[in-house]
Amino acid sequence: MASPNTILRARFGDFVVDFESFELRKRGVRLKLQDQPFQILKLLLQRQGQLVTREELCATLWEESTFVDFDTGLNAAVRRLRDVLIDSADQPRYIETLPRHGYRFIAPVEVLAEAPAVGVKNSVTTLEEMTPDESAHSVGAPAEVLVKQTNSWLRAIVPTCVLVLTLGVGAFTLRSKMLARHPSDIRIHSIAVLPLQNLSGDPSQDFFADGMTDILITNLAGLNSVRVISRTSAMH
Repeated sequence: MASPNTILRARFGDFVVDFESFELRKRGVRLKLQDQPFQILKLLLQRQGQLVTREELCATLWEESTFVDFDTGLNAAVRRLRDVLIDSADQPRYIETLPRHGYRFIAPVEVLAEAPAVGVKNSVTTLEEMTPDESAHSVGAPAEVLVKQTNSWLRAIVPTCVLVLTLGVGAFTLRSKMLARHPSDIRIHSIAVLPLQNLSGDPSQDFFADGMTDILITNLAGLNSVRVISRTSAMH
């Protein structure tokens, strides 16, 4: 297995992670992942297949002088990471929990080569070596292609947007009429609580938002008249 310092980019499942640009992508789509879950993912991937203790993770996420409930904060950060990976603690595909000890990354990890740098200097030299006519033609051609591609894209997307807008207005009008005629027939049978966001700007307080989300789900689950969708299913 590669040493921790050599892993700059890695692939596991449908995900590709870049530790230099701090990006996590799934099938090319960039996912939003906060700093603490990203650090946990980095340490787990670097030690794929090995136990990473809770003490090691806490030391990575917080300095010794930080005043925080480490257990609650760590649980919240791991839960956010699992939400992004669509993973489950009960049936893990990526992150396995070893109760009271720590976590282990169980999926195969492929270490990728470093992304090639763009040769800016070579491009400038090539343009300087061209004649004025050649330079003007080379620079203008991509612009013309871009304009043509943009026009084609607009011609394709505008009718679709108009159709979607028309259907949306029609559906809203129909629903309003149904509610006006049969207000007592419309009942909520199930609800989903989406994760609350930490807007304080302090990453160490993220566990407060997760705690409030869990409290809402728990309290609403006590109602007999409505079904509360689980946190993992809501993320799907």
